[in-house]
Amino acid sequence: MYIVLGTLKHHQQNEMNSDMHGLSGSVTITMRHKGPNQAPRRKLIPNLFSNILNVIAESDRPLTQQEIVEAVAERLNRCDEELKRQITVNLHDAIIYGYLRMKDYRYSIVQNRFSANEQRELSHNHSASTEKSSRSPENTHTIK
Repeated sequence: MYIVLGTLKHHQQNEMNSDMHGLSGSVTITMRHKGPNQAPRRKLIPNLFSNILNVIAESDRPLTQQEIVEAVAERLNRCDEELKRQITVNLHDAIIYGYLRMKDYRYSIVQNRFSANEQRELSHNHSASTEKSSRSPENTHTIK
C-alpha cells in the first residue's frame, strides 16, 4: 500500500517537473482533487428533509428512528441503505438546528419553530378566533 502511494506521488512529481522544464515563462499546475481515499460524492434525495418533518408532524406521538425510516421509505417507495443513511444525517441536523427534539430515543417536532409565514397565519387565526369570541352574545352589551 505504501509503495503504491509513494509511486503515485513520485509519478505526479515527475509530471510536474517535466511540465515545469518544458515551459518557459509561466508555470501552470493542475491540482487533482480526487484522492485515492476520498469517498465519491453522493446524490441527495430531493425533499427528504420536508418528508421527514411531515412524517413526524402527522404522527400523534414521538417516533423512533426506525419508525421514521419505515414511514419515509413508504412515502418515497424506496428502501435502501443510502436512504437510511441520509435520514440519519437529516435527523441529526434537524436536532442541531432546532426543528426536532429527541427524548428517550424518540423524535418530536419543536412547536415554536415555525417559518415567518406560518407564524403570521397562526397569529391571524388566533386573532380571528378571539374576535369571534368577543362578539358572542354573552359578551355584547347594548346601550340604550
